[in-house]
Amino acid sequence: MMFYRIKVILGKDLKQLLRNRSTYLWLLLFPLLLVTILGNVLSSQFGISATAKQQVKVLYLKSDDQLASHGIKQFSQKADSSLITFKPTGEIKTAKKRVTNGQATAWIRIKEKHLQVFTHNSEQVQNTILTAYLNQFLNQAALGTTLKSKIADNQQPKMQVKIIKKQQQHLPSAFQYYLIAMIGMNCLLAVGWGTDLFAGERRNKTWQRIKSTPVSNNEFLIGKVGANLIIRSLALLFLMLIGHFWFAVNWGTAFGSVFLAYASLMLFSLLFGAAIDVVSNGSEVVDGVVSMGMQVLIFVGGGYIPVSDRTAAFSPLGWVLKAVRNAVYGGQTRFIWHSIVVNLFLSMLCVFVILGWIAKRGMKNE
Repeated sequence: MMFYRIKVILGKDLKQLLRNRSTYLWLLLFPLLLVTILGNVLSSQFGISATAKQQVKVLYLKSDDQLASHGIKQFSQKADSSLITFKPTGEIKTAKKRVTNGQATAWIRIKEKHLQVFTHNSEQVQNTILTAYLNQFLNQAALGTTLKSKIADNQQPKMQVKIIKKQQQHLPSAFQYYLIAMIGMNCLLAVGWGTDLFAGERRNKTWQRIKSTPVSNNEFLIGKVGANLIIRSLALLFLMLIGHFWFAVNWGTAFGSVFLAYASLMLFSLLFGAAIDVVSNGSEVVDGVVSMGMQVLIFVGGGYIPVSDRTAAFSPLGWVLKAVRNAVYGGQTRFIWHSIVVNLFLSMLCVFVILGWIAKRGMKNE
């Protein structure tokens, strides 16, 4: 019986969404239009297209370990390409200065069976390429003993680099960058749809009628969120396929995990919007603040221009985009699953807030 009531609510909302022409406008045409505009206008401003011309420049210091020095020299000769170059340097002070001034991406050295890496670079794509190549070096290094790696980023906490298989590296074009970003932005903007889950029923004066039926708050929430999630997931799938066939974004084996990362952001956004609406009792002032806040989160998350990983960490969009780009361009999927878990955890918190608030304080005009 419970599933029947959920099915009725879900079916009602699906019909309403499919009949509304603005659904197709905002979910399909709007993001593609932004990709086209931003890809053409802003690419030269911050260097996405220029990134293809800017190689990742790595300086390596000679090691006291002759075998290690020989290994990294051999690898550097094979790895030099249009994406990355390795150049020897004699003094660590000179290497640090060049990296700090932006003349090189990073310097590396082998010391006491550790690969030490120092970088000030905040460009996500270049850092992804750097990490992927160094991981490949660790994978192929014939040093006879285990070689660990440590990365120091301007005195930031050290990061352990795990060995991955060699991936084909392709720098993203401006259109590819914005396609990935606009899909994520579209998922984040589901907050606006979330604020209308309950508000729409109150506005149409159908909330009281729904409450007079045997439908529970849980069933109502599942049906409403489920309908929105289905429509937006279909739009997400369409945009990802457009990205693959039209903009040449190679999702590869990460297609499924990337889809889930976007979908988890979408679910969290819907529930977060609904929680804000329920707690604020549909306050128009709060809705306005949320709309402005979404634009800030899009900017901070790297939706419009590239930002550092530290900055992107303050936005749900940022940690999802970082995970997606690492999966697509670096072959690293662990960040994908981290972002999915975080989004699902936050979604559950929103569910508890929504149901708990309604049960305790009811709804406006109830």
